[in-house]
Amino acid sequence: MHCRYALFLLLIITVGSAIRPAFAWDDPLGVYVGGAVGRSNVRDSDVEFGNPIVFSQSHSAWKLLAGLRPISLAGVEFEYIEFGRPSTGYFLNGGENVQAGVQQRAPALFGVVYAPIPVPFIDVFGKAGAARLQRTFSGSSSVCSILPIVPCTSSFETDRTAALFAYGAGAQVKFSSLAIRAEYERVNQSGGNPDLLSLGITWSL
Repeated sequence: MHCRYALFLLLIITVGSAIRPAFAWDDPLGVYVGGAVGRSNVRDSDVEFGNPIVFSQSHSAWKLLAGLRPISLAGVEFEYIEFGRPSTGYFLNGGENVQAGVQQRAPALFGVVYAPIPVPFIDVFGKAGAARLQRTFSGSSSVCSILPIVPCTSSFETDRTAALFAYGAGAQVKFSSLAIRAEYERVNQSGGNPDLLSLGITWSL
C-alpha cells in the first residue's frame, strides 16, 4: 500500500516537471515537494472493549507532500499524513481496566486555492479534498477479581478504512525555491475529527 502512495508522488513530480516550461510565465512555484512536523489530535468514538470509549489524545505527527501549482491562484497537493499512535488508560464500571491505543494515518488529495494578495513572497491558501483515513485500534482489558483465580485479560486489534472529506488552510513565506509554511488540516469523520497543526518546508523543483 505504501508503495502505491510513493508511485503517486513520483507521478505528480514527473508530470509536473514535463509541463513546467509551458507554464513558466505564470508559475510561481510549479512542482514542489516537502514535509512538515506538528501536533495532532487523534479522536475517535468507535473504540469498544465491551463498552464504547470516546478516545481523544494529542500526539506528535508528521506528513510528506508533493504538489503542482500551474497557475498563481490554484493547484493540487498529494499528502501522506501520519497523525500518530497515542494511547491512554480507562477504568470502566465493573472494575474493568482498559489500555487503548489508536493509530490514524491518511493519504489525501487536495485542491488548493490561493488568495490574490498583493505581496509576491507570501501566500495564504485554503484546501479541500478527500482523505483515505486508516484507523488501527488496539489495546487490552482486564477485570480484577477478589476470588483466588487468575484475572481475565483480553486484547484485540482491528483496522478500519474510510474515504472522507478533508480540508485545511495555511500560509507560507517564499524564499526563491524554498517556502516555509504553517497550516491546519482536518479529516471530517463521524465520531471524531483527527486534525494536524504543522510547520514545514517545501522545495520547488
